[in-house]
Amino acid sequence: MTSPRTLHFMVIDTMTATAFTGNPTPVFILDHLEGWLTVECMQLLAREMNQSETVFLRRLQAPDPSAYAGRWFTPYAEEPFCGHGVVAAAIALHQTHGLSSVKFEAFGGVKLSAVVAPSTSQAGAATVVMTLPSDPVDQTLDGAGTVKRDFARALGIREEDVVAIGRNSLMDVVLELDPRVDFSATNMEIDPVKLLKASPARIRSQVVTGAWGRGTFDFAKRVFAYGSEDQATGSTYCVLAPYWAAKLGKKNLRAVQTPARRGEATMVLKENERLVEVCADGIKTIEGDILYPDIPRSTNLAQAKL
Repeated sequence: MTSPRTLHFMVIDTMTATAFTGNPTPVFILDHLEGWLTVECMQLLAREMNQSETVFLRRLQAPDPSAYAGRWFTPYAEEPFCGHGVVAAAIALHQTHGLSSVKFEAFGGVKLSAVVAPSTSQAGAATVVMTLPSDPVDQTLDGAGTVKRDFARALGIREEDVVAIGRNSLMDVVLELDPRVDFSATNMEIDPVKLLKASPARIRSQVVTGAWGRGTFDFAKRVFAYGSEDQATGSTYCVLAPYWAAKLGKKNLRAVQTPARRGEATMVLKENERLVEVCADGIKTIEGDILYPDIPRSTNLAQAKL
């Protein structure tokens, strides 16, 4: 009897040096295959993993062995790129291929880079410094109809507690709250579906943020997308780093994400604020194999019985 085909993967808890916190991120390195898995296969694997993002990597056909193509899937769709996915990818390639620096080309043409080294704070963890494109708020939504009222109701707070609402080209909505509002998961239960319904059309995520006078952090955030909470994110620093740099008058920032699993990062704006350099940790918690999802290209995943 022929053994079923399998794919190897690992799960990296990202934006943290402590296992079982941060954002669990599955990574598949597909160098051994002749080409990419079909989109249907990658989407099915992402649904099976059931995390906010699942990362798929293939080495680019280039002289540089550290150049990789990356694709990032939520359980529902492919994304242009994923910040915490870059952290997970860099750590996975560091552990499997010994790479200390990696260049990534995302499916949408976005070029990213990351440097990885063993963490100085936690045995078994690694520290990644990644360079992301800055994508600041380019449209304010404070006065757009009932948007402010709708978001305040969705959060269960007063309308005057919403300081500002803005949107960037990635279609992230930034909701700045009064610094006296403690919106951490231990203090405020937020319904992601209500936030989704309160959002204007075509919004990718809802980013709740505020100045954070607790500990050594400059600001805090919680991030919601597709009607659920993202435990620790990286791509939202593309908008939050320039946002808080302008608000606080500083380019070096430290942030905390405050859902139950918690994540942390430091960042600095570079090259006339065109780039955001983000430093964050990650640690491998799972490594194993999964059945190869041998499905035809025509499968309609929306109707598949998963």
